[in-house]
Amino acid sequence: MSMSKINIVAAAANNLKHINVDIARNAITAITGVSGAGKSSLVNDVILRESQRRFLQTMALGMRKHIQELRKPKVQSIANLSPALILPQAAVAFPPHACVGSITRLGEYLQILFASCGERLCPQHNLPTQAQSSSQVAANLLQQYPNKTLVVAAQLASCPDDWQALKHKYLRVIVDGKLYSLDDDLPATGSRYEVVVDAIKVKPSTAQRLERSIQQSTMLGKGFSRIYLFAPSQLTLLQHCSAQDSCPRCGFSWQGLEYHDFDRYDRGACPVCEGKGSCRDCAGTGMRKELEAIKIQGVSWSQMQALPLTAIPTLLAKLRHGFAGSGDIGVKVCARIKREISQLVDLGLGQLTAARTIATLSSGQKQKIRFATLISEEMSGVIYIFDEPSQSLADQDVAQLLAKIKQLKQRSNTVLIVDHHPLLLNAADQVIALGPRAGKEGGQVVAYQPIKPSAVSSQVPRQLNFFSLTKVAVNNIKIKEAQFALQAINVVTGVSGAGKSSLVEHCLYKSLQAGEPHNCAELRLQKNFNAVKLIKHRASSSNNLVCAQLGILPFIRNLFSRLRSSQIAGFQAKDFGIRGGNGRCQHCKGLGSIAATVSYLPATTCPVCAGSRYNDEIQSIYYRQRNISDVLALTIAEAADFFRNFAKLHSILTCAQGLGLGYIQLGRSLLTLSGGEVQRLNLVPYLSLSMSDMLLIIDEPARGLHPHDVQRLCEVFARLCQQKVATLVLVDYNQHLIAKSDWLIEL
Repeated sequence: MSMSKINIVAAAANNLKHINVDIARNAITAITGVSGAGKSSLVNDVILRESQRRFLQTMALGMRKHIQELRKPKVQSIANLSPALILPQAAVAFPPHACVGSITRLGEYLQILFASCGERLCPQHNLPTQAQSSSQVAANLLQQYPNKTLVVAAQLASCPDDWQALKHKYLRVIVDGKLYSLDDDLPATGSRYEVVVDAIKVKPSTAQRLERSIQQSTMLGKGFSRIYLFAPSQLTLLQHCSAQDSCPRCGFSWQGLEYHDFDRYDRGACPVCEGKGSCRDCAGTGMRKELEAIKIQGVSWSQMQALPLTAIPTLLAKLRHGFAGSGDIGVKVCARIKREISQLVDLGLGQLTAARTIATLSSGQKQKIRFATLISEEMSGVIYIFDEPSQSLADQDVAQLLAKIKQLKQRSNTVLIVDHHPLLLNAADQVIALGPRAGKEGGQVVAYQPIKPSAVSSQVPRQLNFFSLTKVAVNNIKIKEAQFALQAINVVTGVSGAGKSSLVEHCLYKSLQAGEPHNCAELRLQKNFNAVKLIKHRASSSNNLVCAQLGILPFIRNLFSRLRSSQIAGFQAKDFGIRGGNGRCQHCKGLGSIAATVSYLPATTCPVCAGSRYNDEIQSIYYRQRNISDVLALTIAEAADFFRNFAKLHSILTCAQGLGLGYIQLGRSLLTLSGGEVQRLNLVPYLSLSMSDMLLIIDEPARGLHPHDVQRLCEVFARLCQQKVATLVLVDYNQHLIAKSDWLIEL
């Protein structure tokens, strides 16, 4: 057994057939195969799960008792395993106001930089809030007010109980800005009390006296005193003096400033909009407006957030070692900021800003940010797992990712890539192909052969008709005219951020939905479409099932609720669902599993319903010798036969079969499926419509698909176009899909 390899013996998770696998350490290994062949089972359910389980075993017993026990995966043994990190394929649901800075470590580092090293100015007077010595104050006064009479006063905490006790040492007091003699009748109440330490004419010969008086007044006032300009009729406040950092004009000081104060979801939140930002008080930043007075090189927090990432290192390069009172914190934090930005810039994201909201990014840009966040810490000896890293990325973007992956290898890390992209497969030191087919017919290690796009079959050229958009102007694109072929496969491609979503979603789709031009001058149509559908990737939750995604769960619920045994028992259609009603298992709330208390650990099977999701009462209702749990356990192929007498349901299931999904069970959670499987499931409800002359706009239909699966998908698309059922506009980068297109738009 070699220490240079991870030795896996008899892995049997899900559809794996007790396979033995050796994975090279400190190398790049690509794991490929058709969707459902067992790639994620090997990587996620065996390697990652066992790594997590071993990590838990290192914890003290007192810690482990608060965490549900993580069961060993179905594998005989794994040797030479390291700690593992994963970039999952599942889309991440970011908070509504999440931005580039908040979801990367860049935001935290900038917060630390501003809190510890920022120049603290007064929000009202824009003056430095730095403590000055009595000699500094005296020198400034001598320069600014020569031959003027100044009054130096010590601030008192409250009104003295006995004014007469001050007579032996002082002659005058100031109450609320007015000068009184101690022999006068003093106001009974007031809000601010000061005792006059000295009244002095400013000139070079009195400089030392002025300095001593300021020092004495600050000591008497327990750190606070004031300087007034004396005139026969009034006193004018000139300056606050403080032993602490404060504004010399109004006495404002920054108290206990920490990095949390620059977090719009913590202490930095604008009190009016509570950090949301559509507010006049914070001008849309979501931050307390006084924080704008803290600056780095003259740049405020909101200005720093609005800078392109490439501009920030240039700004920080001007900073000198050792900010006031910060020691070497500034140097260390600046180094971390530059390293974080370098990761993003190397991936082609330098044009973004820290304040750019995630909702406005393309799916490819989001994927790059997820990737950069995972690899930002320079670790070694770790297993990095990238599950479909090429999703949403053009070849140029994948090449940028590949350069970073090679750097991980150089730092003595082991890299596992689950993908089909030729660039990644060709760059791998080792390739493991699983198959030969999906589901029960997969789960075996098969001989690897280089996978290349199939040759484009000779097609008879046909006359294309077009509709178009003129003078498109939205976000970063300006196009004189964009044409799309009718009843044909249109592919819109280009690098991340090139404007594909802007053209297709924000212009084409919105124009067709509204029936009038949107972000363009004119929409030229020969005739209206019967339906316009936009199909995008959606984040999956733990109670999203295959049958729900296909749109057939309501039919199944209604079918069971109409049975006589159901009506006698008082069951309704909602009781056969898992989102509510009286039929779901109350212990796991219809999930079939119990979530671990630690977020990154997998869930465990519910001990009450044994994963069936339903209680015993609802499972006593049968239709054709099957209860609701039995029906959800059917594969799509089995369900197509079981429901063959229901035309609409049968049509949906046979469409799913045609896309190669016949092996998937109706009751499987979408979270357990590969990206390619989920993507094809998303298409089924639209491809199975019995409507003609539709426009289907599909975002990355080939994401996560093996070339064989793409070939099958292209056949379905071609059939829809040939039968004049649909016009397809596909946003994708897949070269095989591009080769099969009738019309290509590259941005």
